Amino acid sequence: MTPTPMDYTRLLQRMKECGMTQSELAKAAGIKPERMKQKLNSLLMFTAREVENICRVLDVPLIQHGDFFCVEKGDEEIPKAKQVSVDEKRNVARPRGTDSAEVIKVIKTVGLEGSGTPDDPCRLQTKYWSLNGELLAVGYSES
Repeated sequence: MTPTPMDYTRLLQRMKECGMTQSELAKAAGIKPERMKQKLNSLLMFTAREVENICRVLDVPLIQHGDFFCVEKGDEEIPKAKQVSVDEKRNVARPRGTDSAEVIKVIKTVGLEGSGTPDDPCRLQTKYWSLNGELLAVGYSES
């Protein structure tokens, strides 16, 4: 499966402004030059870590990375909220990027839930709590 074609025009312009070749950027960002070429030709997708490294090397604020890594669709501009790539094999959508991110501390609890009957099977319940005791999220998985 070929990833959705991406428009790297701004990324390539920024590379030129910084006086970097694809190969130089690849090495500075920890990507093999041949893989960089494949990614810039939309044959492979960049990983989140690669995007972070490229933004660091090119001195692009991470919050602006969606402007440099966006879906290509002819001459029509796609609203940022609609810029996604779909990995049909895994049936997941990958957003164009994160608009903001921060590291926060949470409390994670894991406990066994259920009586073990067919109507109420045992499963692991994971809960995430704020440091103030506010329940943030609950997830389940089979035990």
